[in-house]
Amino acid sequence: MNIGIIIFGVLSIIFSIYISTMVAIPNFHNSTHHMFAIAYLLTAICWMIFGIGVLKRLSWARIGLVFLSIIYIVDSFDPPSYLIAAIKYRDIRFLTTVSLGLIYFLSLIVFFTRPNIKKIFNK
Repeated sequence: MNIGIIIFGVLSIIFSIYISTMVAIPNFHNSTHHMFAIAYLLTAICWMIFGIGVLKRLSWARIGLVFLSIIYIVDSFDPPSYLIAAIKYRDIRFLTTVSLGLIYFLSLIVFFTRPNIKKIFNK
């Protein structure tokens, strides 16, 4: 049993709960952010499904987590003006959140693309 698989699976489930309760659900009440809320709720559901799937050692769930991580990394830099403004005005909270997110998503990608981890999911 690989502890890393358990940690990333549980963190993915926790992340899905965070997205749905802190981002998606609060924005359903705002009509201008309704589509934003739906998109985040769908990604939260994906994080939950993939997290549970990884705990069950399902190969498609491993691939799904890697794919979602890539999307979140790209999304961290879109639009780049937010990141540039945060650096310029030294918005420590925003920069810390982005940095921790990038570390988490990059770690997840590196972990789940290692050959020995792929073997565990291909059995």
